[in-house]
Amino acid sequence: DFCLSRGLGDVYKRQGKSVFIRRLQESMDGLEIHCVSCPEEGAGALLADLAKIAGKPNAEGEELVQAMRSLGRCVIVVDDLQRLVIPAVNGLRGLDTFTDFSREVGGGISWVVTIGSAAWQYIRRARGDRVSFEQIIQLPGWSEDTLGELIKGQCEKAEIEPSFEGLVVPRQSEPLPDQGDRTEASYYRLLWDFSKGNPAVALHAFRESLFRDEEGGVVVRLFKEPPPEEVEALSLSQLFILRTVVQLELALTHEIARATQFPFKEVEDAMRFCSSRGYVEPFQGGYRMTWPWYRTITTVLQRQHLLSSL
Repeated sequence: DFCLSRGLGDVYKRQGKSVFIRRLQESMDGLEIHCVSCPEEGAGALLADLAKIAGKPNAEGEELVQAMRSLGRCVIVVDDLQRLVIPAVNGLRGLDTFTDFSREVGGGISWVVTIGSAAWQYIRRARGDRVSFEQIIQLPGWSEDTLGELIKGQCEKAEIEPSFEGLVVPRQSEPLPDQGDRTEASYYRLLWDFSKGNPAVALHAFRESLFRDEEGGVVVRLFKEPPPEEVEALSLSQLFILRTVVQLELALTHEIARATQFPFKEVEDAMRFCSSRGYVEPFQGGYRMTWPWYRTITTVLQRQHLLSSL
């Protein structure tokens, strides 16, 4: 691993939303702000967490509404609200519970929520113009330069100085900077294009690009992208199941069965197969997409018109 932690992917997966929330907090100028991460258990668990913020941990119904109003003028940030979204019939019930509650509270509370792009696409398709948010901010992918700075910073933390000497990078269609190492710049552009601005995917690909030379130094070589032909050869039902895992981010087996309307046994068999192939990995009682296959799988799903661009 060259001291580049495999946990870094999880950190940078949400870096865009995390930075947004932190900057929002810094810009409040004394206005009280409360942040809560939406729990996997659903809307009921989220309302219980909000009750704790209001100082009434056992409050429910009208008592909870009054407790929230007593907070006065403040901002409440709910991170990862996509956990209330299941791409299935009545899959927006949890989201509706939250939005109805926020409307009933009203008053001086401003609500800010963050939602993963795959879940947001589903909400837009399901609700169209009836999306209930007053303002929508779409966070862009990381730029080529920013990804390069990220990698350099992580190398400094890991106390390694990778060499790009001997690296052969395919010719780039866009001009490269006149100053600095053009090979290194070309590599970062290739990495940015492959990751589509996703820092976790880029960091994983960079980690796979590091090797030891005969003298023990660290050198950079081209990373190997998993073959898309392997994913394209999957059955349509397996592709639907993988799409659901992407949309849910952390997918429980019964949620996948509900979203796809496939028999539970079939979903279990498919998840065992996908796990054995390295497409997904068990996590917190469910499954999530692995970083080595994330970009390849989402690209194939987009080509099959099963998923919008991420």
